[in-house]
Amino acid sequence: MHYPLRRGELFNLVAVFHSNRYEEGWNVFGDPHELHERFADAVGPVRELLGKIETWKMWVLCDREPVKNWSQGRVTLLGDAAHPMLQYLAQGACMAIEDAAVLGAALERANGDFVAAFQDYQRVRYLRTGRVQLTARLYGDIYHASGVARELRNQMFQSGTESAGFAGLKWLYQGVDPKTAFA
Repeated sequence: MHYPLRRGELFNLVAVFHSNRYEEGWNVFGDPHELHERFADAVGPVRELLGKIETWKMWVLCDREPVKNWSQGRVTLLGDAAHPMLQYLAQGACMAIEDAAVLGAALERANGDFVAAFQDYQRVRYLRTGRVQLTARLYGDIYHASGVARELRNQMFQSGTESAGFAGLKWLYQGVDPKTAFA
């Protein structure tokens, strides 16, 4: 993935791959040799972009198994704190916004009973966010497939229809309606 920053003064390039190197944190410099090695078989334009990188940082991508309980008493979590997910569906911020909308509706209908509101909120959200977590993980496996799985993926994505790679994701883009979430 790549995109311009600062009105085109900078260019951000994101390369996702499985590394044998593990270092926690957001300020770890990547190894240019490893980057070029991992993308040695990529098409020319990709290798050309990688050759323009002056410095790059790496970080570990993390998620966790979905959980049902995000609340304890008068404290609740939302967004990545409640349901961290991998980036492959680009839904982390979307789920946090949905959480906030549903939490607001739950608080409004609970008449000051925060404990009940938090329980209602997580009850109506956990299956959807869990589905997004697991689907993002699945898409990560698809995007990084090898062997027969890679060939099948390529065949599916090159089927001639732009939406082929997103078949079966209609549920994701239908969103939620906080007004009817508790019906």
